[in-house]
Amino acid sequence: MKTFYRLLRYEYGQLFPGLLLIVAAMAAFTLGALYFRLNNLYSSSVHPRYEDLYVQINGPFFFLAAYIFLLLLFAHTIRQMKQNGKSLYTFLTLPVNRVAIYWSKYCAFAISMLVLLVAQFAIYAVGYSIMLGKISNHSGGRYIMDNGFFLSLIRSDFIRLLFPFGWLQLLNFISMFLFSITVIYYIMLMLQSTKRWSLLLAVVAGLLMYRIVNHIADSNTFYYDQKSVINDSFYLLLLTVLLVIISLRIVKKGAHS
Repeated sequence: MKTFYRLLRYEYGQLFPGLLLIVAAMAAFTLGALYFRLNNLYSSSVHPRYEDLYVQINGPFFFLAAYIFLLLLFAHTIRQMKQNGKSLYTFLTLPVNRVAIYWSKYCAFAISMLVLLVAQFAIYAVGYSIMLGKISNHSGGRYIMDNGFFLSLIRSDFIRLLFPFGWLQLLNFISMFLFSITVIYYIMLMLQSTKRWSLLLAVVAGLLMYRIVNHIADSNTFYYDQKSVINDSFYLLLLTVLLVIISLRIVKKGAHS
C-alpha cells in the first residue's frame, strides 16, 4: 500500500502542473467572455437567464476544450513513461507490480478529472455572482430572483450532464466518468501493442457515450425514454470493465513495452 501511495503521489505530481494550467485557462476564458458579454447589457436590456447566458459565452465549449486537453495530458504522461527509461519506477527499492503502476495512473487521472469538475462548478458559481452584481447595479436589487442560482442548475442541460441531480443522471455520470478515464489509457496501450484491432471496442463505447450525451441534452428524450438511457449506461459500464480487463492483461504481459 505504501508503494502504491508513492506511485499515486508521483503520477498526480506529473499531472498537476498541466492540470493547474488547464483550469486557469478555462477560468480565464470563461469569466473573461462573461465579463465582456455583461458589459453589453444595460438597464434597458432584456437580461437572459444565467444558464442561457453561460451557453451564449461558450462556457460549455471552454469546458470541453479543457477536458480534451486533460485527456491529451494524460496520454502524454503514458507515452513519456515508455520513452523515459529513468522513470521513478527504476529507482523504487521495492519490487513494483505492473498492476499497481496501472492503477496509480488510473487513480491519478480520476483525481485530476474530479478537480476539473470541481473547478468548473466553482467557475459557474463565480460567474453567477458576477452576473448578479451586474443586475443589482441596474435594478437596485428589485429584479433579482430568489434561488436563481439553484434554478439555473436545474434548468441547465450542461450542468445536468456534469453534476447529476437524480439516480438516472448519476448512472449516466458514473458510466461516462469511468469511461473517460479508462478509454484514453486503453487507447495508448493499444497503440503501443500489436493488438490495435481492439481499438474498435473503444469506438463502440465512444458511440454509446455520444448517445448518452444526446439523451441528457435532449430533455424530451431524457424524460420519456429512460429505458434507452439506462440500457446505454449499463452497456457503457460493461464495455468500460472490459477495457480495464484487457488493459490489465496487456500490462501484466508487458505487451505494450
